Amino acid sequence: MDLPNSFVRTPLTALVLLGMTQGAQAGVIDTTPPDSLSPYYALYAAAGGTFVADDTNLESFTLALNSAFSGNVVYTAIVMDTTPAGLPDSVLWEEQQTFPGGGGIVTRQSTPNLAITPGETYFIGFEIGNGNLTTTGGSGEIELQLRSGNPIEGNWYQYDGDTWSNLGSNLDIASRIVMTPEPNSLALLGLGGLVVAWRRR
Repeated sequence: MDLPNSFVRTPLTALVLLGMTQGAQAGVIDTTPPDSLSPYYALYAAAGGTFVADDTNLESFTLALNSAFSGNVVYTAIVMDTTPAGLPDSVLWEEQQTFPGGGGIVTRQSTPNLAITPGETYFIGFEIGNGNLTTTGGSGEIELQLRSGNPIEGNWYQYDGDTWSNLGSNLDIASRIVMTPEPNSLALLGLGGLVVAWRRR
C-alpha cells in the first residue's frame, strides 16, 4: 500500500511505524498463575510442555516449580525442538539454575534469546538428575506447576531417562512465554524505514 508523501516524511515517522510493526509482531503466551500440579516429583528426569511459536525469537519463559527437597534444588532449564509427532527431540538451549527447596511455588525466568521459526512446535522445561539430555543436569526433586484447560494447545511431558511420555492434552505448563522479532530483523527493518522516509522527502 502506497502511503501519501505527507505521511512518511521524516525519520521520526519511520521510527513510529517501526514501533507499530514491532508491537504487532511480538507474541506472549501467559498461562499463569498455576491451578494444578504434576502428580509426582521429577527425579532423574525431565519435564515441561510444548507451544507453537508465533514469532522469530524466544526472548524469555518462566517455569513455576515446587520442591519439598530440604536443600537447594539445581536443575537445567531447556528449550528443545520437536519431532513431527510433537515429542521433544534435541536440546537447542540450556542453562543451569538453582532455587531453594523446602516447599512453596517458585517462579523462575529464563532468557534464551533463541531464534525460532513461527508455526513450529517447541518444548520448554527442565532436566534434573544425571543430565543425559543436557551437559549439566541437576540435583534434588521438582514438582512442575500446571494450568488446566489446555490454554497453550500443547502438551506436557515427562522424561524418565529413556522415554518421553505425553501426560495429557488437558493440562499445560504454567508459564509466561515471550516471543519477539529477532534483533537483527528489527535493525534491518529500522534501516529500511529510514531509507523510505529519506526517499519520500
